[in-house]
Amino acid sequence: MAKPERARRIPYWVSYGLTAGALLAVTGALVLIVLPARFVLVADLRESGVSFPTTSDALAFPMATRDSLIQPPPVLPAPVEPQPGPAELLWADVDPLLADGRYETAIERMDLYLLDHPGDFSVRRERARTLVLAGRPEAARAAFEGLVRQIGAPADRLSLARLLRDLGEADEAEALYRDLIADRPTNLELRHEVARFYMWAERYAEAEILLRDLVARAPADDSYRLDLARVLYWADRPAEARIVLAGIPDDSPLAAEARTLDETLAALLRPPPEPDPEPETVVQLARRAAADDDLESAARLYARAVLESPGDRALALEHIDFLQYRLEDFDATILAIIAFEDRFGADPDLSYRLAELYVWAGREDEARPVLERLVRSHPDRADAWGLLGDVLRYADERSAARRAYERALAIANDEPHATAGIPELDRLRAQTIAAREPIGLGPAISLFGDSDDFLRFDLGGSAAWTTSAVTIDVTAAYRRLEGRDLAGFEASDDGFFAGAQGSFWWSEASLRAAVRAGIDHLETTGTEPTFGVSLERFGRDGGSLSLHYDHAPAYLLAATLESALAEVAANHVRILGSKPLGDQWALAASADLALFDGGGLTNSRIGGAVALSRRLGRLFRAEFGSRVLGFADPAPILGRRLYWDPNLFWSSTVGLSLARVPERGLGYRARLTGGAAWSDERDVAAPRWVPQFGVDAGVSWLSESTMFDLGAFYRRGREDEYNSFGLDLTLRVRP
Repeated sequence: MAKPERARRIPYWVSYGLTAGALLAVTGALVLIVLPARFVLVADLRESGVSFPTTSDALAFPMATRDSLIQPPPVLPAPVEPQPGPAELLWADVDPLLADGRYETAIERMDLYLLDHPGDFSVRRERARTLVLAGRPEAARAAFEGLVRQIGAPADRLSLARLLRDLGEADEAEALYRDLIADRPTNLELRHEVARFYMWAERYAEAEILLRDLVARAPADDSYRLDLARVLYWADRPAEARIVLAGIPDDSPLAAEARTLDETLAALLRPPPEPDPEPETVVQLARRAAADDDLESAARLYARAVLESPGDRALALEHIDFLQYRLEDFDATILAIIAFEDRFGADPDLSYRLAELYVWAGREDEARPVLERLVRSHPDRADAWGLLGDVLRYADERSAARRAYERALAIANDEPHATAGIPELDRLRAQTIAAREPIGLGPAISLFGDSDDFLRFDLGGSAAWTTSAVTIDVTAAYRRLEGRDLAGFEASDDGFFAGAQGSFWWSEASLRAAVRAGIDHLETTGTEPTFGVSLERFGRDGGSLSLHYDHAPAYLLAATLESALAEVAANHVRILGSKPLGDQWALAASADLALFDGGGLTNSRIGGAVALSRRLGRLFRAEFGSRVLGFADPAPILGRRLYWDPNLFWSSTVGLSLARVPERGLGYRARLTGGAAWSDERDVAAPRWVPQFGVDAGVSWLSESTMFDLGAFYRRGREDEYNSFGLDLTLRVRP
């Protein structure tokens, strides 16, 4: 019989739901609370990411049934011991090595580990730090750069920035620091570190900007204020630094350091104490006397100071400068420089100053050896070569002066002595040539007459052109001769003559060679060619030496119409020389030989002269002269004697001359001579003494474009009251 059903008080779905909820609550508690506490929180893992199980007992989970379906075994199994992983083994090995400072061994172990686990960045980071500790910064730099490239963690970039800073790579470190600040703008400690980096790099402006920003953001942090004060101190702004330090309170941990820095800043701002006055030394007294323009006392004190300190080179130079530039005593300066070089050895700059002083004092002869020694020991000194050129130019050694100037310009193309000296040499050369050559064109008149009824009159003109080394002179004139013919009657003849001369100048116008050629034509006798050569040497002391040869009609030397009508020609050789004998005396001499060919005879005339003069003031000069002349054979006689032919004629005269020969303007000259001559005439029975008298006068005018000269003379002497006179006029207009 069926058992009757009992009515249920709790519905089935309610009891089922309560049972399922209880199971879920127990399971959640086990997962969220019991298991983490037992297995996770007690694992003691490193950051390598490898997890290890714990040794705690497993939890038993009760079933929701009334009867237990699983019975515990009668004997529990033995617990399993966990095995350490590779990272745990590595750290267990490396940590003691790092603690003992055995960095190289630790690096080797980490390198072996990274061969198998290259992705363990914790080990790579520790290896990079260890490389720094091991003193291998470049290897550490490469390791950190690799970490930055692969993961770019802020800690790695900061470590790399610090390493680059320590390596002195300021620009690269700054770039990393700036990136870190941009990524972490609110990290004040990072900003402080960057500010200190700028302080280390002595870039105080950038450090000041960061530190002022830190002080504004964290006014209670006194380390920012202290560093800002240091930056201002190092930037030489002590007053501003003290203002910043005043914001650090007395109870701050940094107060003592701030007060120490403040005392240093206060000492900098405090004016130094006035030193006790010391007694003035002799040098100081000399300087003060010179400043007060008491030059006499200064000179005495400087001389005393130099004597008391003979080894003081700077004092000796100061004394030289005082003598030259303040006292302007060139002679004393010269002696001081000589004493300096005797004591301290030659100094090229002082040697040049010594030469300059010699030149300024007019002692060029003493300057020359100084400059010659200077250019030998220092051939690259353009100023010494230039000044040597001046000294040589003053001595009229123009060729040597030009070489010195050219050497100076080769070293320095703007050397002042040479740039001024070479144009002056060119001017002197042109002036010398112009004074000795009849440059220009114009008329010329010449008149010669004597008491033997002879007269020669020339009227013509000439033109001359010149370059820097060559002169061409062309002459043409009408000529008239008057006298007596071979029968003794009064007669005359006329014609013309023309010629050209080329002169060549060398060696700064000190050497001249000339070649002449022309014709001399008279209506009665026809045409005679003329030619000649000459060579002249002009000395730098004003002396000269010349040699001349000319072929021309003999009447120019014989001064008779008879020699012209007999067509007598002459070959004339002359040697002339002059030389100054000091500043007051001068000597001149000449010798000549003329061969007269004509009238059926070749006759020789030999002559010579000497003159000694002495200057008497600026314009006057006293003179003594002696002249000798003689013919080897009598002159031919073709109805009349053709020319004067003494056996011997010797004259001695004294004279007084006046001369003014300016470079430009009016010049004049006059000369008066008198004496006696011993004359041995062929047609006189016995030699005799005859009186000698002569007077010369002239006037000239010289300008840039005009040369005018007018001269006249009168002579009385020879035999039978013989006298002669002459007149010469020349006008040249220069283009």
